[in-house]
Amino acid sequence: MLVREVNTPTTTSNQYRRSESIWRVFIDIICLSILLAASLVSHYLIEPFTRGFFCSDTSIRYPYKGDTIP
Repeated sequence: MLVREVNTPTTTSNQYRRSESIWRVFIDIICLSILLAASLVSHYLIEPFTRGFFCSDTSIRYPYKGDTIP
Protein backbone atom coordinates (compact mmCIF):
# COMPACT_ATOMS: atom_id res chain seq x y z
CA MET A 1 0.00 0.00 0.00
CA LEU A 2 1.32 3.42 -0.91
CA VAL A 3 1.76 6.11 1.69
CA ARG A 4 -0.63 8.94 1.22
CA GLU A 5 0.86 12.40 0.88
CA VAL A 6 -0.40 15.12 3.14
CA ASN A 7 -2.13 17.76 1.10
CA THR A 8 -0.75 21.23 1.68
CA PRO A 9 -2.28 24.35 0.30
CA THR A 10 -0.78 24.87 -3.13
CA THR A 11 -0.98 28.64 -2.91
CA THR A 12 1.38 28.77 0.07
CA SER A 13 3.81 26.40 -1.60
CA ASN A 14 3.70 28.34 -4.87
CA GLN A 15 4.18 31.65 -3.08
CA TYR A 16 7.19 30.23 -1.22
CA ARG A 17 8.74 28.93 -4.43
CA ARG A 18 8.13 32.20 -6.22
CA SER A 19 9.61 34.21 -3.36
CA GLU A 20 12.63 31.92 -3.27
CA SER A 21 13.19 32.19 -7.02
CA ILE A 22 12.89 35.98 -6.89
CA TRP A 23 15.59 36.10 -4.19
CA ARG A 24 17.84 33.83 -6.23
CA VAL A 25 17.49 36.05 -9.29
CA PHE A 26 18.14 39.13 -7.15
CA ILE A 27 21.30 37.59 -5.66
CA ASP A 28 22.48 36.54 -9.14
CA ILE A 29 22.01 40.09 -10.42
CA ILE A 30 24.00 41.47 -7.48
CA CYS A 31 26.83 38.97 -8.07
CA LEU A 32 26.95 39.75 -11.79
CA SER A 33 26.99 43.48 -11.04
CA ILE A 34 29.95 43.04 -8.69
CA LEU A 35 31.84 41.01 -11.28
CA LEU A 36 31.07 43.55 -13.99
CA ALA A 37 32.29 46.40 -11.78
CA ALA A 38 35.52 44.54 -10.98
CA SER A 39 36.05 43.81 -14.65
CA LEU A 40 35.51 47.44 -15.66
CA VAL A 41 37.84 48.70 -12.93
CA SER A 42 40.58 46.30 -13.95
CA HIS A 43 40.15 47.16 -17.63
CA TYR A 44 40.02 50.95 -17.44
CA LEU A 45 41.81 51.99 -14.24
CA ILE A 46 44.61 49.48 -13.74
CA GLU A 47 47.38 49.59 -16.31
CA PRO A 48 49.49 46.48 -16.84
CA PHE A 49 53.21 46.56 -16.17
CA THR A 50 55.06 46.56 -19.47
CA ARG A 51 58.62 45.42 -19.79
CA GLY A 52 60.59 45.49 -22.99
CA PHE A 53 63.34 43.21 -24.16
CA PHE A 54 66.20 43.47 -26.59
CA CYS A 55 66.76 40.97 -29.36
CA SER A 56 70.52 41.08 -28.79
CA ASP A 57 70.20 40.11 -25.11
CA THR A 58 72.36 37.00 -24.65
CA SER A 59 70.66 35.92 -21.43
CA ILE A 60 67.45 35.03 -23.29
CA ARG A 61 69.04 33.30 -26.26
CA TYR A 62 68.93 29.60 -26.88
CA PRO A 63 71.13 27.78 -29.38
CA TYR A 64 69.49 27.21 -32.74
CA LYS A 65 68.10 23.73 -33.23
CA GLY A 66 67.29 22.48 -36.64
CA ASP A 67 64.39 20.17 -37.39
CA THR A 68 63.58 18.16 -34.29
CA ILE A 69 61.20 15.81 -36.07
CA PRO A 70 63.03 13.31 -38.30
